[in-house]
Amino acid sequence: MRHNYTKKLGENIDIFSYATNKNTYKMYQITDAGVTTDITPVNYIISSIGNGIYKVGVILPTINCIVCCVLNDTTVFLRVGNPIVRFCYRTGVINEVITYSRLDTLGAIIESGNLIEYGYGIYGFVPTDSVYSIIQLAGVNVTLSVPYGSHSGAILLNYNIGSSTWQQIAIPVAGVNVKEYFIDAIDAMIKTYDPTKSVTDVIERVSAYPGQINKFLTYIPGVTPVTAAGNFALMLSDNNNVEITAFWVKIKDYGVITNNTSLVFNWQTV
Repeated sequence: MRHNYTKKLGENIDIFSYATNKNTYKMYQITDAGVTTDITPVNYIISSIGNGIYKVGVILPTINCIVCCVLNDTTVFLRVGNPIVRFCYRTGVINEVITYSRLDTLGAIIESGNLIEYGYGIYGFVPTDSVYSIIQLAGVNVTLSVPYGSHSGAILLNYNIGSSTWQQIAIPVAGVNVKEYFIDAIDAMIKTYDPTKSVTDVIERVSAYPGQINKFLTYIPGVTPVTAAGNFALMLSDNNNVEITAFWVKIKDYGVITNNTSLVFNWQTV
C-alpha cells in the first residue's frame, strides 16, 4: 500500500491494474473522521492498454480525504488534498481482526493493537505521531515517512513460492532511470546470496505507462538495451509538474536463492 501518493482536490487521474477480469471497479472515500463512503461513479469506463494492463479514469473528491480505488484485484490508496496521516489497508473482507505493530528504526515498538474497521473491508489506524517508523502486519511492511516525499524509503519485494507475482511500486528519485537505479541494485543484492545468480533470476520485467508519453514502456533485464525507451525515468515532467513513474514489477520466486529471505530495496533522494 502506498502512503506517499498525494493528489490535488478534484484532480482527474488514471488508475492502472494488471488483471484478467476487466469488469470491476470500486471507489471509497475515507474522511478525517474515519467515515467511509462508497463513491463509485455510476458511469465509468475500464479500457485495456495491452499486455494485461487496464485503466480507469478517476475524478477525485473535492474535500481532504483518503480515497481507496479497487480496479479488479488491485487496491490503490490516494491522499487527496491534505488529510490527516492515516495508515490504510484493504482485505475486502469485513469483520476481520488484524493486529499491527509500529516500530522505530531500532526495532522498538512505538505502538501496537488491532486495526480499526472502516467498512467495505478497509482497515487502518491514525498513528500517535509522525516519527519515521515501520508498520508491520501479516505479510506487509510499510514505511511511515512524514512529510510525504521525504528523503528515503524501503520497498519489500514480494514473491510467490513456485510462481511469479506482480507488484506495483514507485520510487520518487529524480534524474535516474529504472535500469541503473533499481535493476542494478537488485542485481547487486542477489549476488550477495549467490554470485552465480543475477537480476534475471529475480525480475522478469518492469513495465510503465506514463500518461504524458501515452506509450507502454517495458524493460526486460538482460534483453532491453540501456539506451532503449524501456529504460524509463523514475520521475518525469508533465506540463511543468513533476510526476513519479509508477511501474509494475514481475517478480520471480527468488526464495530458492535467498533461503526464503525477502529482498528489501532502499531508495534515497539525490
